[in-house]
Amino acid sequence: MRMLIYYLQLKESQEAKNYAENFAKYYERYT
Repeated sequence: MRMLIYYLQLKESQEAKNYAENFAKYYERYT
């Protein structure tokens, strides 16, 4: 349960947004 709360908090952070954007870039590059 603790990990779920941590994940929800992280998802709303700026770092999570940057990580998602970078992941999308790599995903498009390698697929």
